[in-house]
Amino acid sequence: MAADRPLRADAQRNRDRLLEVAVRAFSRGSEDGADVTLDAIAKEAGVGIGTLYRHFPPGKHSSRPPTATSCRGWATRSPTC
Repeated sequence: MAADRPLRADAQRNRDRLLEVAVRAFSRGSEDGADVTLDAIAKEAGVGIGTLYRHFPPGKHSSRPPTATSCRGWATRSPTC
């Protein structure tokens, strides 16, 4: 996503919903978040897994896809993460 371009309204709603669902999932899951899956977050948010990856891609210097454990941070940060 280009940082200089605002999200379309539907994309912003999807992103907000992903964060909302992730926060809820991590708050009710195990301490390390290992029982939370990205597929489950996307499904509960009503979006495809590709939408989750588009909004929360792996780090710039990482070739690994995000995992539930590594994404716990973005679920607890501000919506500008």
